[in-house]
Amino acid sequence: MDDILSCIQTLNGLGEKGSAAVELINKYTSNILDHPTNDKYRRIRIENARFNSVIWSLEVARNLMYALGFEQEGSDYLVLPEDVDLSLIRDVFVKPVAAPTTVLSTVPAQKPTVAPSLRLGKTANDQSYFDSLQPDMTLLSYLVEMGYDREIGQRALVATGNKGVQPAMDWISVNPHGNIVTTSTEDVLVPTPTANTEDVPVKPKPSVQVPVSRYESTAADRHAFQEKKRKEQILATKIAKKEEIAAKKILLASVEAEKKSRQGESTTATVTEQNSKPQQPTASPKQQSSVALIKLRMPNGEVSTLQLEPSDTVETLYQHASETAKTLSTDLKLLSPTSMEVFSDKNITLEEAGLTPRGLIVVRLISQETEDPR
Repeated sequence: MDDILSCIQTLNGLGEKGSAAVELINKYTSNILDHPTNDKYRRIRIENARFNSVIWSLEVARNLMYALGFEQEGSDYLVLPEDVDLSLIRDVFVKPVAAPTTVLSTVPAQKPTVAPSLRLGKTANDQSYFDSLQPDMTLLSYLVEMGYDREIGQRALVATGNKGVQPAMDWISVNPHGNIVTTSTEDVLVPTPTANTEDVPVKPKPSVQVPVSRYESTAADRHAFQEKKRKEQILATKIAKKEEIAAKKILLASVEAEKKSRQGESTTATVTEQNSKPQQPTASPKQQSSVALIKLRMPNGEVSTLQLEPSDTVETLYQHASETAKTLSTDLKLLSPTSMEVFSDKNITLEEAGLTPRGLIVVRLISQETEDPR
């Protein structure tokens, strides 16, 4: 119930849009109360133009529908289940009360008599309409919980005939100080019924300018505070998203730097291994500017990559293959994978063997040769 009353009070503070939403919700709930067994009044199509623009477009109005017991069915309908207690809706919006019985005089008269003016007395001793109809205590407790003054709430419920919380709030917005608009004895004429009773015209009540309620200003302040909080939340979400993107960029940069560092370490290790080998005679400037990348496919299937000078000899390849396979170089054969020609001359350079700038060598163990000896 607190959620319902809070939503209604917030909507009333939104001006015409909020009042229109409350009025339309009241219409939907009244139809359900009038036809509780008819399912068509319990199902509301969300895409309905009026419902969508007046109620569904306001978040607080949607929350009020959910608080009343409505549930969303898929994305098309809003449904009030049959097991929802309708007494809650009846108490908040339309709580009917029996009208007081009026005893009409049976004394014949040709002239209409004048009815006394109705007013609300400030004390229980005053003989007034306030004495004949007491405020509904349940509705009064709702108004008090919403922050309304107890005495003003009593007067509002009496003035509206205990019809519900919303009518009482509307009355308070017109009469913020609980004053009752009285009529003089010359304004209202109540005829005494006779055998030939005719309609007696009643002078229209002069229009009263609706003052701004102090409760409305409170609701407006609350709405402004909620709007401020919503904008702050949106800003915080944007900042968090930017920080997340920045953190991802930093992480990617770190991974890339680590990858380059590992590649550099691998290149340094290869160069160090090459420097540990005996230095070959200094090549010409043309040869120093080129590099021979040799890949050795070992008998176990592993591939070893060497970065050598074109002036290096085939003997260097036999030595590396021997160290990798952990066997004597005389037990190995280095073959071209295309022509299957054996590199038997170990003294020729890589350039002379046609292994520059890149070359692929297949290393085999002589003991595993299956070909017939020649």
